[in-house]
Amino acid sequence: MNARAQSRVYDLPCDFAILMTFEGNRHAVFSSSAHASWAYPFETLEIVGEHACIRTEEMTRALLSPGLAQEIVTHDFTQVPRAIQWGYQQEDDAFITAIVEGRASVCNVEEAFKSIELCEACYRSAASDGATVTLPLRQRIASRNE
Repeated sequence: MNARAQSRVYDLPCDFAILMTFEGNRHAVFSSSAHASWAYPFETLEIVGEHACIRTEEMTRALLSPGLAQEIVTHDFTQVPRAIQWGYQQEDDAFITAIVEGRASVCNVEEAFKSIELCEACYRSAASDGATVTLPLRQRIASRNE
C-alpha cells in the first residue's frame, strides 16, 4: 500500500490518498478529506467491479448497478431511524446475542486488529512520502499452545 497525506486545515493529517494493491494485482483507491466542500452527499463510498458498482451516499441511500444493460437498483433509507441507518442497532443486537447465546462475535479479535493495522500502515506510508508498506506489519505470534 502507498499513502500520501497532508495537514491542510488541521494539525493532524486530514487529506489522504491511498492506493492498495491486492493479490492478483488488483487495486483499490481510497481518498478522504476531513474538510471537504460539504456539498451533499458529504460522504460517499463507491466500489467498482467489472461493469458493476455499488455506491452509498450518506448512509441514507445505496445504489447497485449490477452490470451493463441492467437496471440500477436504489435503496433509500432516509425515513429509517438513524440508529438503523448507521448500523448501531444491528451491531448492538449482534453483540448482545453473541454474549447471551454464547456465539462467536461478528468481528473477531484478529479482524479488529487488521483494521487497526491497515490504518497504521496508511500513516506509516504517508510519513515516508508514500513509500510502500506491506501488510501484515508484524510477524504472527505463535499461540502458547504451539
